[in-house]
Amino acid sequence: MIGALPHLLHLDIEHCWSRSYGASPIPDIDAPKLRSLSLVNYASLNIATATVFEACLEYPAAFSKLRILDIRLPGGYADPFDRFLQTVGPSLRELTIGVRPDAVLMRPLTLANCCGLRLLNFELKLKRPTRGEDHLLWLAPLLDSVQAPKLRRVKFVFRAQNANLKDWEAFDWNNISHILDNPRFTSVREVLFYVTHCDLPETTVASLIHKRLGALGHRGLRVTQRM
Repeated sequence: MIGALPHLLHLDIEHCWSRSYGASPIPDIDAPKLRSLSLVNYASLNIATATVFEACLEYPAAFSKLRILDIRLPGGYADPFDRFLQTVGPSLRELTIGVRPDAVLMRPLTLANCCGLRLLNFELKLKRPTRGEDHLLWLAPLLDSVQAPKLRRVKFVFRAQNANLKDWEAFDWNNISHILDNPRFTSVREVLFYVTHCDLPETTVASLIHKRLGALGHRGLRVTQRM
């Protein structure tokens, strides 16, 4: 499907569907110099309508020298993503990950294999749990699984459209703060909150963030926000 691309450095794949499904949808892929890969797909796993997204996760050997990975993970992909990171994780220096807003993963993911990370970014939709389901339930365990001694920055990108103060307060601040205060994160110099589509005043959001995470400053960690 993609074939031999010996000089390709960057590849972006977004909502790209395959017309058929086989054991190896892209058996001939060859991109030995690929350094950055973006995989965006919010369609749930469906073996009858395979996506190129699926195919990439099933063929991690083609991406063993990746430095930058940007991925949006739908429900049902925890197992193939874990297998993908077993091969790709050690070479990554920057990872951006988001999970489909209305999909709760059935089991925790792990970033333990991403031991060389310098930059870690989370893409989040801010809203309160509904019907007993917390769509950000995956976030704290995933952050807690990180074992990257050279990690420099953790960034949370919030899409806060229609979010009110209660939605902000419902975020798992205590758990996130506790995890970031762990000695495993002593290399981190900055925790950045990047907020988009927010209806609240910037001063209100900034005050809330610093109130909840300001204590991390005791070890020189800088907590900042941008809107």
